[in-house]
Amino acid sequence: MSGYSKASLERPEIFLFLKYEDMKKDPTSNVKRLAEFIGYPFTTQEEKEGVI
Repeated sequence: MSGYSKASLERPEIFLFLKYEDMKKDPTSNVKRLAEFIGYPFTTQEEKEGVI
């Protein structure tokens, strides 16, 4: 696991390291982060409407 964590810090454009505990604690921020990582961020309108 530490290898993936290190890779995500060294090359954040290629590796996204999400921990289950963080997803449970703050799902909205982590889903937003995931959407941005895969190239499909939420629009401001979607955020205002609570789509996330």
